[in-house]
Amino acid sequence: MSSSVIIHYTAVMGIQRRTLTFNAAHNSTSELAGLIWVGRLLFLEYALTVYSYATLAYEWPCRDHYPSQPDRLDAIRKKYLIRGCYTPFGEIIELKAFAKSIVKREGIPGNLSWDPDGQSFTIGHDKKFKPSEFCATHLKAIELVQERVDEMMLGLKVDINIDEILGSGSGRKLAEGDDEAGSDNEDEDEDEDEEEDDGDDDEDNYKRPLNASKEARGLVNLNFNHRPSKVNTHTQQLIMKVSSILAAAAMASVAQAWTLDFFASKGTRTKKVFANGHERNECTNLRSDYNWPTTEIHFNPETGGWPDAKGYTAYSKTNCKGKAYYGVEGNQFMKKTFKSYKVTG
Repeated sequence: MSSSVIIHYTAVMGIQRRTLTFNAAHNSTSELAGLIWVGRLLFLEYALTVYSYATLAYEWPCRDHYPSQPDRLDAIRKKYLIRGCYTPFGEIIELKAFAKSIVKREGIPGNLSWDPDGQSFTIGHDKKFKPSEFCATHLKAIELVQERVDEMMLGLKVDINIDEILGSGSGRKLAEGDDEAGSDNEDEDEDEDEEEDDGDDDEDNYKRPLNASKEARGLVNLNFNHRPSKVNTHTQQLIMKVSSILAAAAMASVAQAWTLDFFASKGTRTKKVFANGHERNECTNLRSDYNWPTTEIHFNPETGGWPDAKGYTAYSKTNCKGKAYYGVEGNQFMKKTFKSYKVTG
């Protein structure tokens, strides 16, 4: 077995190419597991072939030739594929088990390890990186973008002056290189004349940079002109007014709904209906209250006004369009504890 090619191959697999040292145990188990997986597939084909090999010196029958395929596979497994058998495959299984015992005892180290010189590190088995290579990453990205631009422009080089670029629609510059660049634009001068009527303070605020301290230290290279147009200002004022009106209307609606829910709206009385000596008001346009699924009518049989502790509150299932009413005995502020009864009329 010592002269087997597979045994020599596994020995070579345990040596690192770069340092010519033996691999650690945790780096050897994965390679041995892959070799075992391939060997099992080959032995499966050897034990139970799909088609017969008629071109060999000795005919190799297919799987249908055996009366019991599980027995054939079990016989090959016991002879070649179990741990402890005197075969190259058994030796590979023994090496893998020995490496796993070392890994359990020592633990799995990290995937990243620094080299002794401290100038590079290794990830995994043989992926070596140098920190200096990361410094050139952004330069490589810029070069790739420039190559794409040159390809799209067909090699045409265009000299673009950023100070002359105008914003879309407003007519003002995105950046000013010096004070003289802004005075040459006639449209900008006309805008400045129109804004002089608004006050000198607003004009000074428009020309003030974003951060004066940063600009003094050289951290801000571009002096942006933040002068808004009059249309935008008027639009903002209009939006603020509309928002205020909508907010006030919403608050009024909430207050009205709370008031109606608390005091119970009486609705519009159209005529009186008498039933069993009790006065009933037929009404329209009333709102439901306290999750009652009907329209309510509040009245006092004696005064016709708001009900007292002995008053009555009528509920209509037909939204005040019919004659069927339900009477509720008690106070209107204790409706959930009332006892209801039907009033015929």
